[in-house]
Amino acid sequence: MGLTGCSAASGDEAPARQESPLAAEASLRPPRAVDSLLGLFDQTASVVEGEVTDVRGEYSPRTGPWTVVTLGNVRAHLGTAPRELRLKQAGGVLPDGRQLVVSHVPRFVRGARYVVFLRNTGWSLSPVLDEHAFRVESVAGREVLVGAEGGLV
Repeated sequence: MGLTGCSAASGDEAPARQESPLAAEASLRPPRAVDSLLGLFDQTASVVEGEVTDVRGEYSPRTGPWTVVTLGNVRAHLGTAPRELRLKQAGGVLPDGRQLVVSHVPRFVRGARYVVFLRNTGWSLSPVLDEHAFRVESVAGREVLVGAEGGLV
């Protein structure tokens, strides 16, 4: 599928574990600043929509805390995607209970639906392209996209 930091499960199988989340990034082209719509799409592997069915933490002494977000009932608006997708992002709970919050990494709410732009480049914090994860909300009977700060997109 070409998405780094993402994994898919088929049926009831567990997703493929990614023990070294940054290893695959070495062969990809480096990300660039997104300063235009063309620049955004040039770095987009796919645009998917799905419901957050799980948010859980992982910790590795070598790479630190990670948050794994599971999107279910996924459909692709651009590119391809499996029905279930897991996004592994930097940050999360440390063994001593403190939390590492990483700026520029989108936050996801369990039960909410999102439209997400996934990278086709290397990354170090999130496979989501420049915080392009938009919550789908219903306003006056119409579906709208809401950005990280709560404004309509």
